[in-house]
Amino acid sequence: HRWREVGDRVLALVVRHAVRSSRVLLVIDDSPTKRYGPKVEGAGIHHDPTPGPTGNEFCYGHVWVTLAVCVRHLRWGAIGLPIWSWLYVRRQDVSKLPSKYGGSFQTQRVQAVDRARRAARVLHAAEKSVWIVTDFPLLVAPAMRTWGIFCTSAATGRPEEDSPNAKLSSGACGGIAALSNISRRTTIAG
Repeated sequence: HRWREVGDRVLALVVRHAVRSSRVLLVIDDSPTKRYGPKVEGAGIHHDPTPGPTGNEFCYGHVWVTLAVCVRHLRWGAIGLPIWSWLYVRRQDVSKLPSKYGGSFQTQRVQAVDRARRAARVLHAAEKSVWIVTDFPLLVAPAMRTWGIFCTSAATGRPEEDSPNAKLSSGACGGIAALSNISRRTTIAG
């Protein structure tokens, strides 16, 4: 639990010192990282959305569910400042982890929702509105509005109903172009 609290404090510091706007743009993504070897804890076989020249649909390694604050740097444009990255371990691989780690299985979606809720609490306390871009289509739901979060899916290219956001282009990288457009509308210190 203390690492969640550390993330809360880091998010509050980033917002206090780097975000001038009343709106904060968050990005949530799940990214596989290839790892090899029998002693790599928490690794498993995961879908690889970017198989490269080999064409393999799956890779062995880790998947990290990451929440980042998207800021616009004066020279570099839109950049992400990671706040939380949590290791996703498949249900069948949890039992292989040493008991000293404790914890229980969580789906990637549950991890993403937990990060979104925590971020919303911190940002609402700082009187900021929360916008999230993600490739978790199930995260884009009316329930997010009850937490005061505007959410759009980079995977489907469909913004939440009645959103003030322009439509994201569809496709695997559709959200990337939209991030720079959204961050341009968000005044952020560089």
